[in-house]
Amino acid sequence: MIKELIVHLGDTKTGSTSIQKVLKQKTYKTAGEELCYPTQNHHNALVRTLTRKRHLPQREVRFGSVYNRFSKSNAALGIVSAEHFQFADPILFEKTARQYWPDLCENMRLIAYIRPHHEKLLSSYSERVKLGIVSGSFDNFVEEVFESKLLDYMPRLKAWRDVFGGTPSARAVLAH
Repeated sequence: MIKELIVHLGDTKTGSTSIQKVLKQKTYKTAGEELCYPTQNHHNALVRTLTRKRHLPQREVRFGSVYNRFSKSNAALGIVSAEHFQFADPILFEKTARQYWPDLCENMRLIAYIRPHHEKLLSSYSERVKLGIVSGSFDNFVEEVFESKLLDYMPRLKAWRDVFGGTPSARAVLAH
């Protein structure tokens, strides 16, 4: 069984894909700590069981599969990484983690990376243009993003901290 669980909460457009690729390909060096990263890419499908009703029936299988991999591992650290945690309810995640990963919750650390607004805006706009999702001007896109409160990080991060940061069993680490 892993000794500590690290949950990488994303955000989108913060380099999560690069982190996940390094973890998947094991192209990292650690100070003698073995890592268990139980996925072939990322854990967004696991998070979708928390954010989309049509994926709810997959929750037990997805959380159970990750737990089985962690329980069979001798690694010191287990990592779950999904930028889509950005859209998840921390209360529901905590309840689900306690249900499916009860003995991992006592040594769980949450990590989120928040990208400066201008970088995230430019990266998000470029990605959407490339995918053909947006065709308007950058100025219009910026207006839409600010209206959507996508960059209003504090209420969302406070919600995670309120659930996990105030308890002795879990620590919230917020990087910027």
